[in-house]
Amino acid sequence: MAKWQPYQEDGRPNPFNENDDPAKFWKEDPGDIALPSPGLITDFVYYMRGTEAPTLFQIWSMLFAISTCVKREAWLRFGDDLLFTCFFTLLVGPAGIVKKSFSIAKVIRVIQGMRRYIKDSQLKEMKHISLVTGKATPEALLEALLPKMKRGPEFDLRAKDGSVLRDSRGKVIRYKKTSEAGIALSELAATVGKKDYSRGLIEDLLDLYDPKEVWPWRTVGRGVAILRKTHTTLIAATTPAGFRDSVPAVAHSDGFVSRCAVVFQNRTARRFRRPVAVTNGPSMEDLRRRLAWVVENAIGEFDLTPEADAYFEHWYDRFADRREANPHLAGSWSRMDILLMQVSLLLRCQRYDADPENRTIELCDIQDADKLLRKTHNEATPLLRNLANGSNPEAIARIEYFLRKQKKPNRVAVLKGAHVLAADLDAALDQLVQEDRVRIRFNGKDVNVPTKNGGETYEWVGDIWTEEEAPSPEAGGESET
Repeated sequence: MAKWQPYQEDGRPNPFNENDDPAKFWKEDPGDIALPSPGLITDFVYYMRGTEAPTLFQIWSMLFAISTCVKREAWLRFGDDLLFTCFFTLLVGPAGIVKKSFSIAKVIRVIQGMRRYIKDSQLKEMKHISLVTGKATPEALLEALLPKMKRGPEFDLRAKDGSVLRDSRGKVIRYKKTSEAGIALSELAATVGKKDYSRGLIEDLLDLYDPKEVWPWRTVGRGVAILRKTHTTLIAATTPAGFRDSVPAVAHSDGFVSRCAVVFQNRTARRFRRPVAVTNGPSMEDLRRRLAWVVENAIGEFDLTPEADAYFEHWYDRFADRREANPHLAGSWSRMDILLMQVSLLLRCQRYDADPENRTIELCDIQDADKLLRKTHNEATPLLRNLANGSNPEAIARIEYFLRKQKKPNRVAVLKGAHVLAADLDAALDQLVQEDRVRIRFNGKDVNVPTKNGGETYEWVGDIWTEEEAPSPEAGGESET
């Protein structure tokens, strides 16, 4: 049997396999269930195994990195429009526990060192990545998006034989600088505040969410600045309280939040007094080189295979039913179908085994995206549910987490095990019973409201999205969900 090699002769990476690591020292993470097919994302998760950052944070951080670097060079056709991979991501968790900003910092390092591994000279000039980090302001974002501020030259595009490329009318095709930027905020609350909504960063992000061919940015000091071919990505970290305080009520449902992948983790599965290097896994330079390979091969228009399209059709029917049945979450769910398509495309691009000449999204890609979105949204449901009514999202998240892990605990066990107040427990149970996610029993009978008796028991009976509600393999092909 040939010895495994990290790269093939043509430079194509081979994914690492952490299960073959003889020095494995880390615990599994609950988010590992959402890992996609082997590729750049699983390599990054392997690299991060010696840290306390949850797997879901690592997956979404690398998705941000891929989208930021692919930019507008890969897309899906969506009716008469083109669907690009830009979306916003919020990593939410208690301060100091789940290492939110650590994952962000790592992928920023990967992005910053990626370009030198791009082999094609023209593409290398096109992949000057504009990053906005630290405490972002509308002015800083504008500076990053202005075409004239982008590094690198403008030039005529050429074929491999050196000849100038021309369009169908015979006109020379020229690369011109575009308005693309990735925004990475280690603390959302330090940048965005409720008082700033009418004139601040969130309003600008809402305007920039959908890529535009030409967009005039009106400023007080500069007048009108013209942006062209926009593509804006965002990843930001915050606490549940910071999330609630930073995003104004008007943006909770069908505004800013509905445009975000909200990734909530309440705890970490691992504990290290300091990060431990995974010596048999990929290095930082490996990750940069592999991201460059993904970027070089993620170019052009992609489409779903018939099997993947059938899966999406069945998925959309279930999604629409769930959205109508849960009106309190409809706003935050309203664009999940778009996000599913975007993530499917990114998961296709991150697979090294995918043929660069075959730009199709396979059944495994959309299944992996579905699995990731269901896991992510199930974890974030307590946070999203309680934005408007002022309940304690951290407490309800602890209750949900505890009930999922325990078999019919009584009231006393939940109060102790979830570390919540009785008032928070009652509010959470009322909501969960209404959603048919928890069954309460007392004296051998089902009850509709908490009795507040220490002997009543609670049974977890399902997530908003469950494995059973996923499209069957027959809906999209032979692979299993």
